[in-house]
Amino acid sequence: MDNVLRDLFDFQRFSKEPKLERVINETHNELDLIEISDEMLEAAAGGKSLTEEDKNKKNDLL
Repeated sequence: MDNVLRDLFDFQRFSKEPKLERVINETHNELDLIEISDEMLEAAAGGKSLTEEDKNKKNDLL
């Protein structure tokens, strides 16, 4: 499945299929709204556990 998605995105660079372009842009816009703290990134990478404050921030984003 990963290969299929990668191939689609590679193809999109050249073909500019409008529906796929819209989905990509919507996804990018949604992700731009999410703020992730350094502490949350470290926890996701296995660096340390989340504090209660970070857990609350995470829950607010979901």
